[in-house]
Amino acid sequence: MKSLKKVLLALAATVAFIPAAQAFEVGIVGFQFASETHARAANAAAQAAKAKGWGVTLLNSEGALPKHAEQFDALISKKVDAIIVAMGKPVEADAQFKAAKTAGIPVITIMSGTSPYTLFDIQTNEYKIGADAALYLMGLMNYRGDILTARFDLNLATRIRGKILDDVLSENKAVKEIGKFSMSRTQSWRDDVRNGMQALLLKNQGKVQGIWASLTAKPT
Repeated sequence: MKSLKKVLLALAATVAFIPAAQAFEVGIVGFQFASETHARAANAAAQAAKAKGWGVTLLNSEGALPKHAEQFDALISKKVDAIIVAMGKPVEADAQFKAAKTAGIPVITIMSGTSPYTLFDIQTNEYKIGADAALYLMGLMNYRGDILTARFDLNLATRIRGKILDDVLSENKAVKEIGKFSMSRTQSWRDDVRNGMQALLLKNQGKVQGIWASLTAKPT
């Protein structure tokens, strides 16, 4: 979770540069609060804003693009002074992002990708993180042996890391993925991953030299 901590620190630093004002109102939209990372990022932004004495409107799009667009429109109509979007959809909600810029409302995104209508996106390089994690695990295994993987393809960051792992495996034939678990739930993801990986470990008992997960990697 180090990358998320860096994102939140960068966000706090960004908020700190804006002068405190009693009448300042910021709208914060998290795309899916059922995802722990979305909720943590949005709540951290709200906490930092409240610490400056700002008014905060905190919204959860519940993973629905129509609701995401509606909430954006509502914040524009409310004439908030700024908008922060956690894990939003700048491409799919292009019209709303453009409308905010036209209205003179600055928009900052977190882990969303940038847009012509935003100030900037607070982002980590998931391609580098994926490569570093995969190569670190390969090194611990001396580039040979069998691994199990825990993946989550519904999230951009973890999906990228998985793709990088696949590239690394394609070039290191002595390391083989003998079992794969794909996480399906986000709200209770710890239990989901724990149960899935326990089943894989029992099935492949005595055969595994390493475990790779979308959030971490370690040798057995």
